Amino acid sequence: MRKVLLFLTVASIICASAVSCQPVEKYDTPDSVALYTQSGPAVDKTAGTKGVTITATAAWYVTTDASWVVISPADGEDMTVGSDGKLTGGRGIHEVILTYTENTTGAARTANVVFTTVNKNQVFGKQYSETYVLTQSGE
Repeated sequence: MRKVLLFLTVASIICASAVSCQPVEKYDTPDSVALYTQSGPAVDKTAGTKGVTITATAAWYVTTDASWVVISPADGEDMTVGSDGKLTGGRGIHEVILTYTENTTGAARTANVVFTTVNKNQVFGKQYSETYVLTQSGE
């Protein structure tokens, strides 16, 4: 009985050692893009610019549903496609400038400006996004 107990104890120690010595799997930070604020006070009806600050942990791009808004830059700076086809760059804090035209409609209007990450491991994949709403007064 002592031999069996000794064998089981030694076997348990060996198994525990083998498991604890396995390399820890390294996980990347999840792709994300965050805005300091999702909207601001309405801008004047005259043409102008508005800066939006974002923080990104992955390559990103930005789009809008409004033809009266031009965005610069339209994607994360220093984004490159490697020989493996993966996108890199765009990580960090960025200021994006929204340039808008004069509002001659007489009514307030809004533009949805959507910041979207590009999956690090493939060009198409799970994406995360944040929306900034730009409102321009009409009067």
